[in-house]
Amino acid sequence: MAILVKRVPSLKIFELTIPFTKINGTHFPLVDVSFFTIYNDWFTVPLIFDTGAEDVVLKPDYEHVFPAGKVTSVGGIGGAGGHDAIETQSKVEFLGRQISKCSILIDKVPAPALIGGVAGRQIFKSFGFGFWENARELYVSLSPS
Repeated sequence: MAILVKRVPSLKIFELTIPFTKINGTHFPLVDVSFFTIYNDWFTVPLIFDTGAEDVVLKPDYEHVFPAGKVTSVGGIGGAGGHDAIETQSKVEFLGRQISKCSILIDKVPAPALIGGVAGRQIFKSFGFGFWENARELYVSLSPS
């Protein structure tokens, strides 16, 4: 029995292209995410766009600008053993859209100093994305359909 595979052109339209950023010889899919602080001000942090992560994870350097959080148990990167992290909440803005109450984990992130953490699916599920690592580009559709 033969299996017939038919290739069809993609019908997805991407309005934005985000080029990867090269840091110390490595390319990262970085996106700018803004957070509302306890000081009633916004600050923007470059985060690694991670389709495998559910949560927004920020390095401990940023804990002081958020409301006091609670200790929560989290899984490790790639399914490694769990550990405790701090969970807090804030208003978040990404690509012009705000999430009024976004959960944020404060935890260690193995990333270069210039990168503040990881942007997980929690903030980008209202968008459509394409990811082409060989071209070092991230493609964004403002509607997820």
